[in-house]
This record gives sequence, C-alpha cells and structure tokens, in this order.
Amino acid sequence: MRKKLILSLCMIVMASVALVGCKGEKGDKGDSGAQGIQGVQGVPGTPGEDGVTPTLEISNDGYWVINGTKTDCKAIGQDGEDGKNGANGTNGANGVNGKDGRGIRSVEYDGMGNLKIVYTDNTEQTVPLPDKEEHVHTYGDWTLYNIGADVSCTEKIYYSVCSQCNEMKWKKGAESHVWSATYTYDEYAHWYVCETCGGKTAREDHTLNDDKDCTVCQQHIGGVQYELSEDKTYAKVVGYDGLAWKATIEREYQGVPVTHVGEGAFMGNYTVSRVEFPDTITTIEDFAFFDSGLAYDPELPSSLTTIGEYAFAYCDGLGLNTSVKIPAAVTSIGVGAFDHCLHIELSIDENNRTYTTQNDGNILFSKDMTTLYWYNQELNIQEYAVPETVTKIASYAFAGNIYLHKVIIPASVTYIGANSFEGCKNLKSAVFGEVEGWRDSRKKDGAGSAIDPIIVSNVESAATLLRYSTYLKRTENEA
Repeated sequence: MRKKLILSLCMIVMASVALVGCKGEKGDKGDSGAQGIQGVQGVPGTPGEDGVTPTLEISNDGYWVINGTKTDCKAIGQDGEDGKNGANGTNGANGVNGKDGRGIRSVEYDGMGNLKIVYTDNTEQTVPLPDKEEHVHTYGDWTLYNIGADVSCTEKIYYSVCSQCNEMKWKKGAESHVWSATYTYDEYAHWYVCETCGGKTAREDHTLNDDKDCTVCQQHIGGVQYELSEDKTYAKVVGYDGLAWKATIEREYQGVPVTHVGEGAFMGNYTVSRVEFPDTITTIEDFAFFDSGLAYDPELPSSLTTIGEYAFAYCDGLGLNTSVKIPAAVTSIGVGAFDHCLHIELSIDENNRTYTTQNDGNILFSKDMTTLYWYNQELNIQEYAVPETVTKIASYAFAGNIYLHKVIIPASVTYIGANSFEGCKNLKSAVFGEVEGWRDSRKKDGAGSAIDPIIVSNVESAATLLRYSTYLKRTENEA
C-alpha cells in the first residue's frame, strides 16, 4: 500500500493565552478486493481536526520544542490508518475511517507559572519553564530626599536609584549626629554643630577674661573698647571689635564715668547697626560714626552737649525709621555732622536754646535764625531763598545737593563759609541781594581779593563762583 507523507508547514502565531494549530492529514482510500467482484471502495477517513501551534521551535527530528524543552508531540499531523481489504467474491467492505491528525489546541500558563499544552485529542502536557535569570541591581550613591528641610539626622530620608532599571530604594538618615570638632559661636555663646544636619548641642554662655577672650571656646568675643583720660577723671570709647549688631556703652569704666565717644571710634564699622548710649555721654567727637553701619536712629542721651565734625556723615541708614532727635543740651553741631545721611531728618528738642529747623527738619539754623548750618542734600527743592534773618551760611551747608537749581542770597548775608555749595552740580543761577564788597578767600593777599560786582550780579557767573569758591565774605564781616 502506498502511503503519503505530508509535512504541514504551520504559520506560528502567538496569542495571549492560546495558539492556532496545524491541520491534520486525510486518511488513505481503502484498496480494492483481491478476488471476485471488486469490493466497493472504502469511504475516506474523516479529516483530522486542526492542530494549534505556539510560537516555538521545531527540533531536527520534527518534534515541538517549547521554551527550550522538547515535547513528545510531532510537529505534523499523523496519517490515518489504511482501509481494510474487501472479502473475496463479495463486495469489499467500506474502508475504516482514518484517525484524526494530532495537533496542539492551546497553550497557556497554569497557576504555578508553567506552560500547559492541550492537544487536539484532548490530552494535556505541562512543561515547566526554565528559571528566569534574576536581575542584579546596580544602585548609585545615596541622595538626600528632604533636602533643605529643618530635620535632624535621624529624620532625614535618602534614596538610591538602580542605573539599569531605575528602581529606587529608600532609607532613613544616620542613627546619630556627627558633631563638629570645634565650637561655633556668636557674641553671646558657643556650641557644637552637627556636620550632617546642622543641629546644635552643648550651647553655653561665654566665660570672658579681661581681654574679652572666652576661656572655653578660646575665641576673642570683643566689644566696646575704652580708654582713661590722662587725668583719669573720665573714660572715652575708643573702638569696637565685637561681634554683636548692637553695642551698649557702659556708664563707667574702671570707676570713672564714660563721657566721650572718641574720634573715629566706630568709623567704618559695619558690624554695629545700633548703639545704646548711657546718660553720662557729653561728647561725640569728630568722625565718631563716620561711614559706619549705624541704621537704627540713635537715641542720643539728654546729657549730650557736643556733636563733632562729620560725626554721623555717610551713615546711609540713619533716618529710615524716625527723625534723629537733638537733645536740649546740645550746643555745638560740627561741620558736616550729618553729611550724606540720605534719609535723615533732624528733630530739635523744643527746649534747645541753640538750634532750630525748618522744612520738616531738613534745614538747620541757629535758634535766632542768623546762621544756616545745614541744608539736607536730599531736599528736593529747585529754588531756595535764604531767609533775610540769616547773616552767615556755614561751611558745607548746601554741599552735595543735586536738586538745587537756583539760590537767592539776601543782602543780610555777609559771610559764606568754605565749600558751602560744593557738589551742587545743578546750581545754574545765584541771585545776590548785595553785589558790592565781596571777597574771595582763594586770593592770598590778606583778606582776599575783591570780586568784581559785575560777576556777582550775573546769576550764572555767581552760581559758578559759589560752586567753586573756598569761601566768600563781605569786607565788613571778615571775622
């Protein structure tokens, strides 16, 4: 009997839980009867049902290989059996139907993660899958998650990321602080700082010796420095090397009262922004607070009598809060005492017998209004007429004012001090009520050379003369 061998080439398609199978072969026709009347040809066997094939490999000898495991199922449907011969002399019986070809109906995973195969003849096979290769994470450095948060070491949270799959792992911070080996300190105390979280421990006040060095943390804490007068009857402040933003001047030093803030004592010091004065201070000497960080308006003591030249000049922070109050006892305010104090306004105690102010504390006069001492360089007035009571304009009185365009000087004025209009770059005109008798001290012939009345009577020339002269004065008032 001749048999046909047919190899079915299957399309391999993977589905989510089942695979489409191969079609089985038809059975062979039955042979004719050997003798007598030829038997009726056998009925062909019923075709085998379609087999189902997963997306897998086929071994060299034709069996399925699923995930690397060879099964006992061939990759082709099996032949149906031949029909039997008919009996001699009679018609041959029908051939027996061919058996169904065997294929794979479905492939799916069972609850254990193994591959379950169901064949077209309803038989099953379970194929254990090979173990999956485990991924080994490669984590980077620990990174602080709650960065900037004010939490202690034990509460800080860190994370690390796998460079292969980006998986993250987390941990809390260190179990204990890492304290610094040296003290951190300010003007009041010292302490240790955690190098990890910035926490503090062992804070205690300084123990200072006579040199104002702390005997515990070994730091120079400093403060207000004093010096006795030659006759040892009073003391003066001569400097400040402290750390605090507020300096308090003591009432006594070595048993004598502190009465003076010495020349340049706080000059150029930007650590201190506030100074507290005792009621023993009588004198603030020249340049005492020149170009310093003094920002809070000083509460000058009622005992104060003298404010030296440029004592508070270039203290840009003065006047930001309130006006500076001049006590009743003050009898002398030096040249430029408040020069370049950009926001300052003066307030004179009503009982002061020496000074008074106008224009909301922006112009300082003598009490009798005969001397103009100070015109605030920030006073935004383009034209100003000096009061007719004034006989003297003090040195540097208008210095640095950039808003003044025109000044009117009455005939009552007989003296204009050194550099009174220095830096008034926008001063374009000056009107003199009296043009005769003026002298310029820059000339070195005695009392100075007389100024041509034609120059003084010309408003533009007069303005130029004021800006650049050392001082002018009338011949009848040269003292």
